[in-house]
Amino acid sequence: MRLIEQHPSRIAMLLEQGKDTAADKARIESTFVLTDERRHNLERILQREITEATSARFRQEVRWRENMRQYEGIPRTEIRNFPIEAAPNVELNISGIVVDTIYAQSLDILFGTDPIIRVRPSGTHIDMEDVSADIQTLANRLAGTEMGLHSAARHTILDDVKHGTGVYYVPWTERVRITDIARITNRQPRVYSPPLEDVLTPGGAETFDEWLPWVGVRYWLSETQMRTRRDAYGWDIEGTQTTSSTGYTRYAREQSGNTRASTTRIGNLYDVWLLFGHFDVDGDGIERDLLVYYNLSGNKVVHASWNPYDNYPIELMQYQLREHLIHGIGTVEMCSQFQESATMILNEFMANAMLANNRAWVGPPGLVPGDTLRLRPGKYLGVTDANAIQALQLADVYPGSLQALSILNQMWERRTGVNEVSSPRPSSMLGNRTPGITTMTLMQQANRRFSTAFDSMRDATAGAVRQGLYRYHERVRMGDADAIAHLLKLFPDPERGSMVLAALGHEDFTSALVVEMQASTATANAIQDRHLIQIAGILGSYYDKALQGLTLAATQGIPETVRSAALKAAQGTSEIIKRALSKFDQIRDAEQFVLDLEEEINALPTAPPPLSGGAGGGGGVPNGGGAAGGQGSPANPSEGDTGSSSGSED
Repeated sequence: MRLIEQHPSRIAMLLEQGKDTAADKARIESTFVLTDERRHNLERILQREITEATSARFRQEVRWRENMRQYEGIPRTEIRNFPIEAAPNVELNISGIVVDTIYAQSLDILFGTDPIIRVRPSGTHIDMEDVSADIQTLANRLAGTEMGLHSAARHTILDDVKHGTGVYYVPWTERVRITDIARITNRQPRVYSPPLEDVLTPGGAETFDEWLPWVGVRYWLSETQMRTRRDAYGWDIEGTQTTSSTGYTRYAREQSGNTRASTTRIGNLYDVWLLFGHFDVDGDGIERDLLVYYNLSGNKVVHASWNPYDNYPIELMQYQLREHLIHGIGTVEMCSQFQESATMILNEFMANAMLANNRAWVGPPGLVPGDTLRLRPGKYLGVTDANAIQALQLADVYPGSLQALSILNQMWERRTGVNEVSSPRPSSMLGNRTPGITTMTLMQQANRRFSTAFDSMRDATAGAVRQGLYRYHERVRMGDADAIAHLLKLFPDPERGSMVLAALGHEDFTSALVVEMQASTATANAIQDRHLIQIAGILGSYYDKALQGLTLAATQGIPETVRSAALKAAQGTSEIIKRALSKFDQIRDAEQFVLDLEEEINALPTAPPPLSGGAGGGGGVPNGGGAAGGQGSPANPSEGDTGSSSGSED
């Protein structure tokens, strides 16, 4: 079984939209023709660019290799003979504690929710309210099983935490299975986690966006794979050459993992760079947006075409940002100086303990046969004069080493935000009468330094799913019948399926939806919880006042000016509440929480008129009985009114 990467045809998209006029065809070539002159220009440009970029990144690769050594706890030198022969030689693995803690926490938070992805309309360009739930279903499938997101995230996030940079690559692939017949079993976007050494940008690149001149992903292809691509896609593999090594950083990975790739296999691999970028292939000063396959060892462009993607299909995460540079700072690099110092102090402390617990012996020459002997417990030593031999103390035990280790421990914990070693758990620090605000502060101490790095992980992982939606958007726009049939299988209801296809095929789809991770850090969750409590209080007070205004405005018989003023005040309050709610990140649709009082009043049933006048019927009280309201007036005022009314009618 093999996965074949497939790219959409931008020309097919243009033709599908009816832009097949002569003017449109003149503005863009239907097929990029890789002439000999263009190939020569590309080879000259790429050889210079990739060689310079690789050289510029070498010190970064040295740093990555050092990170691997420190994380694995491998001593810098195999044998240490100072201050004594075969002295203790232990690498104090501080960075391993930090990496494992943050890595486990990151995966647990990112993939601990269900669903892990949230899709919502952005509110721009096109209305996606009716179909956003179906796009959410598609995103759940992509994130859950179809793209292999969790498998890729495990490697990318570990790269990010250890080295400061992580990369996702999201192409459209076809899974081909060859048994008795060759058949394509599945078509889908897929997310990969390329090793950092196999992703290349120009040296000193500042940002990862459309302003980046080019970005490359390296493939290691066998001769069979090269021939397959020659037959299927028209690659020109004449003149390509195999590589002699998989690279400096890859060798370090294998060394730290106690394994080694077969030299025979390495010698039969072709290093092919997949490059997205802008290149002046005609020498006319106009850069063309191209997708190029380039064999570096043979300096041969094997294939080139128009760039099929509107955006680079690569998502980047950075742990600690280096201002104006792509590669970030990882936790191992943060701990490096502390780990080196602590390792040196620990080894010296252990050597000092060994020396303090042992003795050297001095005496006159010739007293002991052979003079120089290695002593051991229980060994018999025959001497002529035992009193002539004296013990020589080699060292004393000093407590300062442990104090220095404690200071270093506090420093690296503050640098990384991980305090599992020196600080007790928050639960052990809380008493029965600890105030709530103090409790929340203690619970958040270990997460504040982590929030920025975690946001980058969230954005990049959500971006990988967003890239998967973009791949479907591209396939639908180009009219890929197989991809469309696959989507319709996901939505058996024809109406829903048609709506999803219409949304995916819209030219503004890429900006119509916001794709984000459901997960958040503990600090952000605590802030959101406080916000929700504030929102509940605001809405509770607002609804009470709104009901009072609604009751007043709906009462029959009040003056129209009072009713109008009450309605205007209620509407003003609603507008203020709507603006206040829009400030909270959790509230995406503030209008749903605000009442339209005028609409509510108009929806009320018509109330009966208030009671006025009398019941009639001659059953009243004589005029004299209640006219003066004095001693003989009735206890019920309505009875007096009835009598008076009856008397007047008489």
